[in-house]
Amino acid sequence: MATTVLDGPGAGTSVLRAQAGRTLKVVTGKFSFDNSYPTGGEDISEIFNQFKECLGIWFDQPLSGAQTGKFLKVNYTTKKAQLFTNASPAVEVTNATDQSAIADLRFFAWGYA
Repeated sequence: MATTVLDGPGAGTSVLRAQAGRTLKVVTGKFSFDNSYPTGGEDISEIFNQFKECLGIWFDQPLSGAQTGKFLKVNYTTKKAQLFTNASPAVEVTNATDQSAIADLRFFAWGYA
């Protein structure tokens, strides 16, 4: 199972500002794939669950070593992190493949508290 590690203290959350009765906050941390990638992507609902409404998530992209040739896309509908090849056309990496070399990707998420 992939892992999400939120930065502490306060579970990696910071309130940015309040406007019209809504508090905007950010969550930061690291995400790592595991040795058996599931078709459709790895669950990242733990990040979404930090907000009443998640507005966006930015991830570092896999760029070096065994990570080269892939990019990460967030599926906001399914709340999953999907890996694709940089080939043309881009295709999702194969089910059950080892993607554990793609580790400690920094993320920054924002949304309403």
